[in-house]
Amino acid sequence: MNSRIDLTPPACRQRIVRKSVTRRWVLSYACVAVAIVVILLPLRIGVVAKRSHLSWLQREAALDADFERQLNEMQDKMDRLVAIAARYESVAWPIDLSDVIAVIADVMPRSVTLTSLTITPRMQRERGADAARSPSSVVLELAGIAPTDLDVATLLAGFESHHLFDRVSIDHSRPTTIRGVESREFGATCEIELASRRVTTVAGAEGGKRR
Repeated sequence: MNSRIDLTPPACRQRIVRKSVTRRWVLSYACVAVAIVVILLPLRIGVVAKRSHLSWLQREAALDADFERQLNEMQDKMDRLVAIAARYESVAWPIDLSDVIAVIADVMPRSVTLTSLTITPRMQRERGADAARSPSSVVLELAGIAPTDLDVATLLAGFESHHLFDRVSIDHSRPTTIRGVESREFGATCEIELASRRVTTVAGAEGGKRR
């Protein structure tokens, strides 16, 4: 019967046993680490995807809030414009400002957006030091956004061809970017002479064009 005789010194035998145990522990830790990485990696990818989606939602919410703010500003401007029109009409000018606004709406191309409209009377003093001042003309200052200069030119041509406006001029037309889209920001001035004028009804841009 064969018997195995271990001639390894006890100190070496203990060292070998400790190394074997250490290797087993290291291998166990490595397996656990790999398992943790395999489990956490999809979770990490999911978290990154959710953060990206959340960031997109936040950007969309910011755009919606900005759009709503612009709508509110436009509504406020329209309310002020209506109030101005009512006040001017109460003065009994020889021109109906609601008709002026209707003409602007008819002449303006669909691609053009009006951002502001200011109506200012140009006053003249009658003869005599104590004579009251009366409006001689109405000046309309318009500002807006258009896709191209051609759209701006079309708008101005519509104003010039209408009998209501006596003078039309472009103040500026410069490039701008609206939500990543290149556009033109423009300003124009139209003047209506009130002398010997009595405008009570304006049928529209086509009906009011100069012959």
